[in-house]
Amino acid sequence: MQTRYDFTLPRGYVDDKGEVHRTGTMRLATARDELEALPDERAKWDRLVELNVIRQVRNVASDVFVREAWLRGQALSVHGWVYTLGTGLVTDLDVTIAGPEDLAEFVD
Repeated sequence: MQTRYDFTLPRGYVDDKGEVHRTGTMRLATARDELEALPDERAKWDRLVELNVIRQVRNVASDVFVREAWLRGQALSVHGWVYTLGTGLVTDLDVTIAGPEDLAEFVD
């Protein structure tokens, strides 16, 4: 996946030194950036599991059988939850795709 993009601005931008720039390279944040910022390994693993569940919600909602159900007007929602073995708790990640319009928001 590409994470760096060159850009050109017609009017440019002024940096903190007062210099005008018209071109540059923008770097998109990645999951690695988010994980590296976390304080310890446990937090990193927990967040990695959450990111995986979010991705899998999108994958399931993209499945042809789910999309065909929506086309037939069938009510079908895909939810993202995480079950933590250590605590026995289920965490709702507040990620739900209930139709094609919701799926469109999950574009890479």
